[in-house]
Amino acid sequence: MKWTKETAMAEIDSLAEQTHVLQSLKRNCEEHIRWIAKTRRFLSEAFGEESTYFVTFASLTWSKQGSYVIGGPGCPNESFNPQLGINRVNQEAYVQQLEVARAEKFSALPRETRQSKFKVRIFVKKSSDFNQKAPQTKRS
Repeated sequence: MKWTKETAMAEIDSLAEQTHVLQSLKRNCEEHIRWIAKTRRFLSEAFGEESTYFVTFASLTWSKQGSYVIGGPGCPNESFNPQLGINRVNQEAYVQQLEVARAEKFSALPRETRQSKFKVRIFVKKSSDFNQKAPQTKRS
């Protein structure tokens, strides 16, 4: 598909909006896998597979990397069933990486679109406006 600025911006908005729904679902569920495929296809077509946007998105693992602690007094069930802890930690990483993906899509928007819709007006006064003038006194 040939992406115009308007259609690409609409697709970015749509994909970013879908992350809110995905956060309440399990990682690697059917909807999540479909969203990944759709997002990868869009980023590839719109920006190219060498783009920072595509490379960053493709590097997301949707799981916790490295070592971590599970179980213990805070989560005693995980001490008896470590898979519960692994699933919890990976789900937390999944939600964090959805936030990264949403932020990455936001950064792909043109600068004027990312800026706030609020306008700030700055009023500049002349230096003479700051000089205090003594009140007029009557002379008799």
